[in-house]
Amino acid sequence: MTRRIFLIFFGSPLAGCLGCGSSSNPVFNEYECFLCKGEGTVRCTGCFGQGVKISFKSATEAGPSETCDICSGTGKMQCQTCKGKGKLSNNPLAQ
Repeated sequence: MTRRIFLIFFGSPLAGCLGCGSSSNPVFNEYECFLCKGEGTVRCTGCFGQGVKISFKSATEAGPSETCDICSGTGKMQCQTCKGKGKLSNNPLAQ
């Protein structure tokens, strides 16, 4: 296959991936995580950000509160979308 036919079929995105030219726009970008807004942490799902869990003795009577075992009482947990980095990438090989 000649280079001309190759470039017609695969175009400039492949050339950018191979680094065949200096491009001012990189192919892969990092951007702020949409879930944690770049913080790397989100509100705990176990205690809803309170740091303590409230147990109930009956339907109308509250029992003792205890420290949340998921967040250890901080009320925040690591964002699972960005793995605590605060950034995401459109690179499929990025971790």
